[in-house]
Amino acid sequence: MIVAIIQARMGSSTLPGKIMLKSCGKTFLEHMIDRVMQSKTLDKIVIATSLNKDDDVIENLCKKKNVFCFRGSENDVLSRYKMAADKTQADIIIRLTSDAPLLHPTIID
Repeated sequence: MIVAIIQARMGSSTLPGKIMLKSCGKTFLEHMIDRVMQSKTLDKIVIATSLNKDDDVIENLCKKKNVFCFRGSENDVLSRYKMAADKTQADIIIRLTSDAPLLHPTIID
């Protein structure tokens, strides 16, 4: 199974909450999800966020977009990825960050 795991959290040190800023009527995270969904090779998309209460907004967006949300350690990103990969039984992981909403799906493929 090929799984895109998108790292996302509200606690950015440079611009907190930047993934929920809007452009053209959608948040940057929504733009990212929509682009990743256009990939022809992915079996699943996972948003990997933290257990921090501030990241509840990310989980709510995932529910709205019907995308699996995995919540784990805020500081141990590697363990968050590993646990998300295990939970989805990923054979191949495509690691993405949520602050690159203009990523083209052919790059993923």
